Amino acid sequence: MDSQDLVGRTFGPYAVERILGQGAVATVYQAWNAQDELVALKLLTPKYGLPSDEIKVRFEREARAMARLHHPNIVGVSDSGQIGDYSYMAMDYIQGETLDKLLRRKGRLGHLQVTDIGWQIASALDYAYKYGVIHRDVKPSNILITQDGQAYLTDFGLARILDDPSITQVGAIVGTAAYMAPEQVLPDMPVDGQTDLYSLGVTLYRAATGMLPFVGTGPEIMHAHAYEEPLEPSKVARIPAVLESVILKAMAKSPADRYRDGRAMAQDLLEVTKQLHETQSQHNLLQRWWDRVRI
Repeated sequence: MDSQDLVGRTFGPYAVERILGQGAVATVYQAWNAQDELVALKLLTPKYGLPSDEIKVRFEREARAMARLHHPNIVGVSDSGQIGDYSYMAMDYIQGETLDKLLRRKGRLGHLQVTDIGWQIASALDYAYKYGVIHRDVKPSNILITQDGQAYLTDFGLARILDDPSITQVGAIVGTAAYMAPEQVLPDMPVDGQTDLYSLGVTLYRAATGMLPFVGTGPEIMHAHAYEEPLEPSKVARIPAVLESVILKAMAKSPADRYRDGRAMAQDLLEVTKQLHETQSQHNLLQRWWDRVRI
């Protein structure tokens, strides 16, 4: 089935309107459910033939992971299953764009926007880990941003569900090289909630500076994450020391030197937000005073 074949038709109880996004193995549609609610319908539709068993397992794992998570900064799943030969999941419809697309358009973001996105996703990761889910692929393309600044974590296709022994993988490298934590690269190191916080730190580094901390081929980047220290963000772009401190702590090589959990990271980012607001207010007050003096 071609992905365009569904547009304007029904798929089970869903009336499909248009394609929202398309990847190698799945297509996301805008659709209406039986209750006349707008949803994002993700359908496993590989380009060539039916999906492999491994792809189907990952897709079903993503649906299970997202279905157990109910947090204001995580895209929720309301329904999933199999219709005919195709697996699907119905997700919350979020009107926005990925952080990756936003960064490609703007280059880098303002400090307040970086901290706002950061504390929301840190809170989401903390919640997910408490409910036994490690995302393992936190990066800008898996974060949605609405026009009013709400941030959502999505795409749990590589997630590890801690109480599901059927998906335990030993020695497998999983994730995206540019955002991988050292323990995702090095052998015999456990992956846990702090792994996701490292990837969030890399994401904030890119959002604040417009640059990734490490570049090169995939193996070169993974080696750098494991063994090299990143260039300080303030040497790449103007960035407040308090925000730089949060980013570098999240990106510490040893998990013991990172934030103990997402809640602690979110609290620090909220404190940075408060300080930045106070600094901005003081700047505005001085600017108004200077404008009056010049008059």
